[in-house]
Amino acid sequence: MYYDESKAYARLCERLHGRNLLQMGMGSFDELDLLIDNMNFRQIDKVLDLGSGFGLVTEYLCDKTGADFTGIDNYEQDVAIAKRLERDNLRFSIADMTMLPFEANSFDKIISLDSLYFVDNLYSTLDGILKLLKPNGLLGIFWSQPPRTSIVSISPECSEIGMWADSRKLSYRAIDRVKEHEAFWLKSKQLFIDMEAEFKAEGMGEYWQRHMDEQQQVVDLITAGKFPRWLFFIES
Repeated sequence: MYYDESKAYARLCERLHGRNLLQMGMGSFDELDLLIDNMNFRQIDKVLDLGSGFGLVTEYLCDKTGADFTGIDNYEQDVAIAKRLERDNLRFSIADMTMLPFEANSFDKIISLDSLYFVDNLYSTLDGILKLLKPNGLLGIFWSQPPRTSIVSISPECSEIGMWADSRKLSYRAIDRVKEHEAFWLKSKQLFIDMEAEFKAEGMGEYWQRHMDEQQQVVDLITAGKFPRWLFFIES
């Protein structure tokens, strides 16, 4: 059974986020609305969503802003599901963030909702993404600093995103989301505990255990002050 077919997963998303958009990880509505408020989307904007998954979050942003959205993901099954949502100002395609198939200066705005953790060379990937932005464009990134990198202080300029922006002499600002990050994961962990029987009844016990282990690891890091989170806005 895949995520889009699971009643337990739909119920988890509804209880965790307030509405089921097949959210993976973060992506709470207060964060999405914070992104909208600060990106100043216009109907004429061409927007690229990096790691759009099942597409429902991208559709939400498209509906709320009226902008023209392109979502990309490298999971063929997820993109096939997302393509059911396509319309004139909303489209999805399979693409790798490290080799994006778009011309330079193609987009007014680009967003990454917790999708940049999995690339091998973050700086090179960000450099490629930046080239796709038009002059005076805006890059919005939700980023929880992974503990893989030792940072001297819990501040945005010491995060990998902040250090990249500084090294490229880019203007940026960051909104702190540490408290909200902790509250989200504590709630998520408790929901997974409460819903164990529902997932196992669907034959998704392996999925439940894998994510339950993740919940514990993340909560331990956050409560130890080792997993800060920000929303970055970087100008091209």
